Amino acid sequence: MWVRVQAALWLPFNGPRWVRKCAIGAATSLAFEALFAALGYLLGGEVGMGISPLAVAVNFPLLGFALGVFRGGLTGAPPELPEWERWPDLVKTGVFLGLVLLGYGLVPLLMLLLGLNLLVRGGLLLSMALALIILGLALALSILFFFPMGVARYLTEARIEAAFRPASLWAGIDRILGEYVGVYALAVASHVVAGVVASIPFAGPLATPFLAFYLIVVQARLFGETCGRALRTPAQSQDAPAPPGQPA
Repeated sequence: MWVRVQAALWLPFNGPRWVRKCAIGAATSLAFEALFAALGYLLGGEVGMGISPLAVAVNFPLLGFALGVFRGGLTGAPPELPEWERWPDLVKTGVFLGLVLLGYGLVPLLMLLLGLNLLVRGGLLLSMALALIILGLALALSILFFFPMGVARYLTEARIEAAFRPASLWAGIDRILGEYVGVYALAVASHVVAGVVASIPFAGPLATPFLAFYLIVVQARLFGETCGRALRTPAQSQDAPAPPGQPA
């Protein structure tokens, strides 16, 4: 596992024109963060750096690019970044990935937003706010655990419902449970570190776009490889059809 982790960490620096690819990815992230910061200023009268990291969730070109990286890991393609090309297709696949992610995280997101709203009000609602925030975070960690395998199932079966079948998702995860849990734990830890970096005054918001691009492509490759190892094993779950181009 650690060999694959090290290879994924170096992924953005492999292949031809890697500097150009990384520069485009970081510039895309920076542009969306600046857009969110400006939006916060227009709506609230101050630069919205607190909400600008959320721009990653609607950075559809980057999400589409990350899906291409994930597909490369899933199929065992050479460890290098794809080209930034066919931008309409990147946006289209990014919108799809964002909708799937929203399907996984809608309930926890609503709990967190409600908790934060009650937290601002304070008073007797403070305990309820903290409970909602804690439960929302716990639920998000639990549900999003299945998200990478859901994306892998969709890509191999080419059907949207394949991303939302708990029994099929668990069957794939169970074949590589230890490795999958390890990769997921690393991903969660990296996001915590990124949050700490983003909170650093002045330097944090500037570093966030570059760090966000790096973490997204590294995790996409690592999860793609991990899920690919599970789906390429001889044993197949009873309810999952064979990938396109292979006999059922």
